[in-house]
Amino acid sequence: MNYNVKLSDEVREALALGRPVIALESTIIAHGMPYPQNVKTALACERLARTHGAVPATIAIIGGQLCAGLTEEQIEYLGREGRNVAKVSRRDIPYIMAKGADGATTVAATMFIASGHKSVCNGRHRRRASRRGNNHGYFRRPYGAWKNACCSRLRGGKECA
Repeated sequence: MNYNVKLSDEVREALALGRPVIALESTIIAHGMPYPQNVKTALACERLARTHGAVPATIAIIGGQLCAGLTEEQIEYLGREGRNVAKVSRRDIPYIMAKGADGATTVAATMFIASGHKSVCNGRHRRRASRRGNNHGYFRRPYGAWKNACCSRLRGGKECA
């Protein structure tokens, strides 16, 4: 499987110049909030990163291609499509790529794709168990953080807007 990431020009330039880049998960756009609040929040988080001197790199899978640094049109697309876009964790990446499908990345998938970045922003950082008693949300995030050379920050990212 070819895990080459399509970088936006802005992200590519920032990485080449050693400027700070913050990877932003995209599940919050497709699955975390209703449209159009999801798109407004995602764009507000990107603006917030820029005001603090970082280059935002929202990460998703578009047409089977790993992408870092989505365009406003791609963010709008993910927001409009919502739950029609697959929620992609680390284990789902090869399947979604092989299908040539679109996917919104979880924190674990974002960390895997952006493993060269220093920081990852996620919309929800709470640990919770489901009503059925499984703790999958609890165990996936620490594993993703341990397995990749980056960290998860900005608790409460949904409050950017």
